[in-house]
Amino acid sequence: MGEATGSDRNTPFGTVLPPDVAGEAVGRFNDIVMLTEAEPLDEPGLRILYVNPAFERLTGYSAAEALGRSPRFLQGPKTSSEEIGRIEAALRARQPVRAELLNYRKDGSTFWIEVEASFMRRPTTGDELFLFIERDITERKLLVSQVVQSQRLESIGTLAGGIAHDLNNILAPIMMAGDLLEDRIADPEASQLLGLVKTNSRRGAELVRQILMFARGMEGPRVAVEATELIDEIRTFLAETLPKSIRLRVAVSADVKPILGDPSQLHQLLLNLCVNARDAMPSGGSLVISATPAHVSPSAPRPHPEAMPGDFIRLDIADSGSGIPDILKGQIFDPFFTTKGVGHGSGLGLSSARTIVKAHGGFMSFVSKEGLGTTFSIFLPAAAADVPRMPLMSAGNAGIAPARGNGERILVVDDEDSVRQIMRSTLEHFGFQVFASSEGAEALDLVRGMSERFALAIVDSQMPGMDGAQTIAALRGIEPELPVIISSGFAQDGNRRGGGAKATRHFLEKPFSVETLVAKVHEALGMPAA
Repeated sequence: MGEATGSDRNTPFGTVLPPDVAGEAVGRFNDIVMLTEAEPLDEPGLRILYVNPAFERLTGYSAAEALGRSPRFLQGPKTSSEEIGRIEAALRARQPVRAELLNYRKDGSTFWIEVEASFMRRPTTGDELFLFIERDITERKLLVSQVVQSQRLESIGTLAGGIAHDLNNILAPIMMAGDLLEDRIADPEASQLLGLVKTNSRRGAELVRQILMFARGMEGPRVAVEATELIDEIRTFLAETLPKSIRLRVAVSADVKPILGDPSQLHQLLLNLCVNARDAMPSGGSLVISATPAHVSPSAPRPHPEAMPGDFIRLDIADSGSGIPDILKGQIFDPFFTTKGVGHGSGLGLSSARTIVKAHGGFMSFVSKEGLGTTFSIFLPAAAADVPRMPLMSAGNAGIAPARGNGERILVVDDEDSVRQIMRSTLEHFGFQVFASSEGAEALDLVRGMSERFALAIVDSQMPGMDGAQTIAALRGIEPELPVIISSGFAQDGNRRGGGAKATRHFLEKPFSVETLVAKVHEALGMPAA
C-alpha cells in the first residue's frame, strides 16, 4: 500500500496539536492518539496530522517521521487485510469502528493494538478529520493465546491419557513375558529376537510414561531439592554426552533456596530442555544453566497467566543455537510437534516439561531469536524450611535379584485378562500361590470362600463396577490387616493409595518388569528382596 511524506504532499504540518482539537492532557496519554485527514481513503491514503508522544514510545518512529505519511506505513505482511477492509468501510460511511490489528515498529518487531476510529470536524475550520485511539494489547493477546493453548493441551491430554492407560495394560504382559522367557530360550537367534521384543517394549513403556506425564501431570513426592545438587547432577550427565563443540557453563546464585518438587521429575525436566538445546546446536555453541531466586508479589502484575504469588527458584537454560522461527513459537508445547527428522524425537519433550512445571505449581516462558539462540525460564516454588530433603536419584530396585517365595497366598484382582495371566505365571514361577479375579465382587466372594487367609492382595485401581479403592475397602472389611499393593497405569492412583480403614503404602506402576513386581511383593510382605 502506498504512502507519502509531508514533503511529497507539499502541505505544511505542525508538530503540536492545536488546543481547539484536544487539551494538553492528550500528550500525556499512554495510548496512541492520532489525527488524520478524512480523505483520500484510497491510495496514497490518509495523511497523519498529529501523533502524541505515546506513538513515538510504542512505534519507535518520531513524530517528524510520521507526519504527512499514511498510517499504512505501520502495517506489514501479517496485518489482517480483512480488518483493514472493515475499518476502511466504516470510515467511508463516517461510522465509528473498533478493531484489533498487528502493526510493525521501526525495528521490525510486531505489536498488537486495539484501535478505535471515529469521524470528527475541526471546530474552528470545519475540516473533516479521523481520530484514532490505539491501545497496546500485545500482552493481553499473549495471555489469551497461552490460555487457549493450555485448554487445547488439556483436551488432548485427556484423550492421550486414556490411550496411554490402555497401552500400559498391553505392554505390561509383554515386558514380563520377555523377562520370564529370557532364561528358557537357548537358541541364539530366538534369544536375539526376544531381546528386540524386550528392548522395544521398554521403549514403548517410556513413551507411554511421557504421554501420561503430559496428560495427567505425574504427581510424585514433594521434597526440598537443592538447586545446586540438581544442576550438578545434570552437568555430570551432560559432560559425558555433549559433543566437545558445545561449551557448558553453570551459574547458581549463593542465595538460592531449595526447590519444592519431585526429584526425578525435576531431573527429567532439565534433561529434556538440555537435550533440546544440544540438538539446536549441531555445529557447536554454548549452553548455560543458571539458578536465581525470584519473587512474585501479590500487588504486582502477574508475569505469566499461571503465576501465583510467592517465592520461586528461576532456572534458565540458554543456548546459542538456531533459535525458534516466529511461525513455530505457538506450537512448540504441542504434544508430538517436532522439527526433528523422522525417528529423532517423539515431540513430547517440551510438552512433558511444561506439564511437570505446571504440576509443581510453577510456570515457564521462553525467549528466542532465529539464528541467535533460545532461553527457557522455569519458575518453581521454593521449599519452606521445614520440608524434608531427599536425595535426587534413587537406586530403586536396580540390581536386586528377585528372591523366591514360600507358597504365600496372593490375590490378584485385575480386569485385564493378559495382565492377570502374566502376573499369575510370574508369581507362581517365583514360588507364590496365586488366586486371580477379574473384578472386585468376584474377589470378595473368593476371599469369603477360602478357609485360609491371604498373605497379600494386588488390586488394579481402574476397574469397572467396584474400582480399586472400593475393592480394597471391602477386602479390609473382611481381613483388616491384609497387605495390599495397588497397581495402575496412572501415577496419581499411587498417591491415593486405595481406601478403607487402612490405606496402602505400596504402589506398582504399570507397565512393570518381573524384577519390579517380585521386589514389590517382597516389600509388601516384609520379606528380604534377595
